[in-house]
Amino acid sequence: MNALRRVAGRAGAQGRFAGWHPLLFAAYPVLFLWSLNVDEVPPGDALPLLVAAVVAATLATLLLAVLIGDRARAALVVTPIVLGLLMYGRIVDLVEAPGLVHRIGWAAVVGVGALGAWRLSASRLLSVDRALLAIASVLVAFTFVTIVPNEVTTASAAPPPNFAAGRVLATTTDAPKRDVYWLIFDRYASDRGLELQFGVKNDLTPWLREQGFKVLDDSHANYLSTSLSLSTTSNIRHLADLTAGTTGASFRERVYGSLQNSLVTQQFKALGYHYYHLGSWWGPTRIDSGADVNYNAAGASDFSSVLLQQSAVPLALRALGIAEETFSKNFQHGRYELQTLDGLRDAPGPKFVWAHVLLPHPTYVFDTDGRYMSSAESRRLGEAAAWRRQFEYANSRLKSFIGGLLALPEDKRPIIILQADEGHRFNVKATDEGEDKGGFDWRTATPEQLEIKFGIMNAWYVPGGVDLGLDPKMSAINTFPVLFNRYFGLDYKMLPDRITTSIGAVERNVLLDITDRLPSLK
Repeated sequence: MNALRRVAGRAGAQGRFAGWHPLLFAAYPVLFLWSLNVDEVPPGDALPLLVAAVVAATLATLLLAVLIGDRARAALVVTPIVLGLLMYGRIVDLVEAPGLVHRIGWAAVVGVGALGAWRLSASRLLSVDRALLAIASVLVAFTFVTIVPNEVTTASAAPPPNFAAGRVLATTTDAPKRDVYWLIFDRYASDRGLELQFGVKNDLTPWLREQGFKVLDDSHANYLSTSLSLSTTSNIRHLADLTAGTTGASFRERVYGSLQNSLVTQQFKALGYHYYHLGSWWGPTRIDSGADVNYNAAGASDFSSVLLQQSAVPLALRALGIAEETFSKNFQHGRYELQTLDGLRDAPGPKFVWAHVLLPHPTYVFDTDGRYMSSAESRRLGEAAAWRRQFEYANSRLKSFIGGLLALPEDKRPIIILQADEGHRFNVKATDEGEDKGGFDWRTATPEQLEIKFGIMNAWYVPGGVDLGLDPKMSAINTFPVLFNRYFGLDYKMLPDRITTSIGAVERNVLLDITDRLPSLK
């Protein structure tokens, strides 16, 4: 130690401003994840984690510098430790190898840093320090290229318009005010889409028909992604109308902002309904500012959960014997949503319940009996088998929940609309969002691929013998015009059942009408 102190002293005299690259390397994983998801991550989710990472790296560097007498040498040890702690999970995902190989690789990099801190001469140490500082600065700067313009545009964007403004919302109806459940099960594809993608026959749809549901076999999502589908359906507007006058970040802000206090929810509240919002872990639907009650699983934000999964924390927790399911946002939120739905049956009404449940949406964490399915088990099974287990579990819970609602006395039974926002991805070799984030040219899609992605579950139960005259080809956007007009007796304009996808990145106002390319709609 004394020898190291003597060497460190010589380096320190020449490198007074060296040894700060751990701070930038600590910031980079947070900023990198933020830059990849800048459309969906508010600064309030990212900045606290950014500050925490930088502060932790600063304290570690300064403490080790005190122990060995030089900040530049301390930094050479801290940087690989920091990068490993924050990016271990991401490296595991990118580099296929046994877990032991990843751990040995990380230890080796830390060892090289420690050896360099011990053996490098002052001049070489400072050269390495400058190089690492330059690399870290470039990496951080690249993230700013994406983050800063987006945040500037977002901060200056006008708030989304209130689409109920200028419209006199009806406050009375002659129809019985039955509870209304709008259940969005994310990526629940149509029966045809499921057969095309996985070769399975859905056992839920015949069961629904036996219970009195009308299943719309040829229904489709109007748009490519959750945000576009739900914002347009809940505001009874096609995307061009919803986002008129916007571009880039302001376009995204309009879409996400329109999920708050939408026209549909305002209409239900005007009719005297109590609005219960059951949100997912996904930020834009996590809560609804217009809801009377928001239900959401306690815990970290989606951003912090992903950052956690990409770090070495899961490795450490497993080493301590802490179950993986305790930090799986998909499992914890999914279980909470399903349990909460069960408990809402007896809540006072009339009530409008909007639930956005990320099932059978990946990641696949539910086995057929609801047991947690680990990431290792899911990978071993493969996409199709893991999806099927989670899908079967979702169906079993839907049957249980819906069965409970239908067991109520006839005059207490609710209107139930079970839908999806989109179908399943068809390219199972792509990353989870590969098709949705601009990784696919939809102009080249086959009719089968379009059906897989846009064909959706759309099933209605209306008690009391009321026939709404539902068209099997009705798309999602006409959900509430049909319900408001034909059940409640209100006056809402029906919209064209056109199906539109995006050219390039999903949330861009560059659209391609594909309605006539879907065989079932010709």
